[in-house]
Amino acid sequence: MAAKRADDTWRARVAAATVTIVESGSQGVLVPGCCVLTAAHAVGSAGIKRKHSSKDERVGTWLRQITDGTLTHGPLGQHEHPFFEQVRTKAGDEFDLKVLAIEAAADIAVLGPMDPSFEKFCADTPPVSLSTEDLDLDAPTPVHVLTGAGTWIEASTVRDERADGATVPLSAKARIEDGTSGGPVVSGAGLLVGLISWAHSTRTDAGTYEGMMPMPHLGLPAWILRRIEVAQKGSR
Repeated sequence: MAAKRADDTWRARVAAATVTIVESGSQGVLVPGCCVLTAAHAVGSAGIKRKHSSKDERVGTWLRQITDGTLTHGPLGQHEHPFFEQVRTKAGDEFDLKVLAIEAAADIAVLGPMDPSFEKFCADTPPVSLSTEDLDLDAPTPVHVLTGAGTWIEASTVRDERADGATVPLSAKARIEDGTSGGPVVSGAGLLVGLISWAHSTRTDAGTYEGMMPMPHLGLPAWILRRIEVAQKGSR
């Protein structure tokens, strides 16, 4: 009974810290340091916009931004017109967040506050702590996926040739629904071990569903990881 109560507690906390990327319909999760982690393609699929233009001006896809170097040279918040995405919380509040970093190879994007209103949300909402331990990929590791529909799916890591160091395949017991990209993958202790990058809707011969998750502690830029770790230690 105590274990179930603990499970319910971290599940509720993770759900409350999960936001929707408004235009793409994907997910993101609040972590220490007032950052939202999501999938890089969840940001780029809607086209990254500029704030303060006469209208919400499209400035091209994330692929073009990475190709020409726009998104690879430090915190974009230093620029006059930071690239941004709008997110919606479970309470229905919407915020414009600037794109702090995109790591295309691992399919991770990092969003941060543009004004004090989101900082208040961060202060009022317990973030999901980041796991900084490497997974043992020699054996399946049980994990839990929060879908875009708000349901939980049990899954486990898979050891195969697709694992490239920062990303690892998943085998899920149920179909990971559309809108789950960028959503949290957590351990049994409620720590964030990954994000959903993609998932197949077709069941395998084994009766499971395949997916892929980047692991933030291995795929994030060093300066972002440091920001999260410092905030995480300070909250203990």
